Amino acid sequence: MDCLQDTCRPGGLTLTEYALSLCRFVPGAQVADIGCGSGATLDFLASVCGFQAVGLELEPAFCDGIRILQGDGAALPFADRSLDGILMECSFSRMEQPDLVLAACRRVLKPEGRLILSDMIARGEEMELTGLLGRLEHRESIEERMERTGLMVEYGKDYSGALQELWGQMLLEGGEDALGVPRELLKRARCGYYLWICRQKG
Repeated sequence: MDCLQDTCRPGGLTLTEYALSLCRFVPGAQVADIGCGSGATLDFLASVCGFQAVGLELEPAFCDGIRILQGDGAALPFADRSLDGILMECSFSRMEQPDLVLAACRRVLKPEGRLILSDMIARGEEMELTGLLGRLEHRESIEERMERTGLMVEYGKDYSGALQELWGQMLLEGGEDALGVPRELLKRARCGYYLWICRQKG
């Protein structure tokens, strides 16, 4: 399976590469992709960036010999302070225990490690959705979760323009049902997309 394919998320690998450049990981860094899907980012981390990459999924797929472990983001199967970096791209909003997930990330990150989190946000009404989407929270609500679990935001930026571009393409190709969510709910939520880079506090 060739995992270096177009990613179905706002900004694709271009946004991933930019976030990684801000973190300045060195070749050989230990980096985990939590909720890695079929492994597009995972393959990029290993073959392009030269990281020691591992993925985690509830139901893992095979990606050209790169390790994809089966597991839950709330109970990461990594030793304390063992990872240089963690990525969660469009996966955090679909995890049922977000505070435990963030606490688990803090536990396994090295003192100077970084968490890259990019996901959907609500710019209107917060809500729980299904289909391609999940829990939509305000940016401030997610940052409060980070603060409670001992993570400090070093970088944050709104990338909602990339979301609109992606959704426009999906609607052109798949029609009204492409997102699996009634348009009225999307209007109430006023969906956006945000990128954070966090590190441990203290």
